[in-house]
Amino acid sequence: FSGIAIALMTIPNIIGILLLRKEMKETVANYWDTMDFSGKKRRDG
Repeated sequence: FSGIAIALMTIPNIIGILLLRKEMKETVANYWDTMDFSGKKRRDG
């Protein structure tokens, strides 16, 4: 029973993630563009 309940709770979350993925991508890109990282070393990798 608990497995079915968890599966049913994940369905609306997956739908929400799929519907909001473009907006979230733009928001994250905007965040990184506006942050000031002067004086900090960039970590690659």
